[in-house]
Amino acid sequence: MLEQKNKLEPIVRAVDVDCDREEAFRIFTERFAKWWPLASYSIHKERAKDCEMQPGVGGRIFERTKDGKTHDWGFVIAWDPPRRLVFTWSPGRKPDVGETVEVEFRVVAVGTRITVTHRGWERSGAQASIQRDEIGSQWTSILWICAEEMMASALCHA
Repeated sequence: MLEQKNKLEPIVRAVDVDCDREEAFRIFTERFAKWWPLASYSIHKERAKDCEMQPGVGGRIFERTKDGKTHDWGFVIAWDPPRRLVFTWSPGRKPDVGETVEVEFRVVAVGTRITVTHRGWERSGAQASIQRDEIGSQWTSILWICAEEMMASALCHA
């Protein structure tokens, strides 16, 4: 069974935005709460008030409920603006059973390609394959929502 879990490939999703790399990185991180689809992708759904990604290594990624409680989703483990960031990912779970998400920002002809690589499924236990399949489709829609926020930003087209 362990061999099968180790063979789960990372999820890799990408989107191109007409935005320079610095601004794409800034919107992804600083405006995280503006574009993250909290009602669909959070621990507390309708009871969630907002979410945040704190900058720098050690920064928390968390949601805040309407009653003011915070619940960690992960922690930033690499911070290299405007090229990449890496964070742990374990919303609603213990940190030792979470995965790792790397987000790269590369200059392309149309602006910036944002690539998300979600790996480390072997730490997710028996549900790893199911979680991986669910999260794969979620990252596709989440990246499109993020791209829409970037395209709405006047700074991306200045």
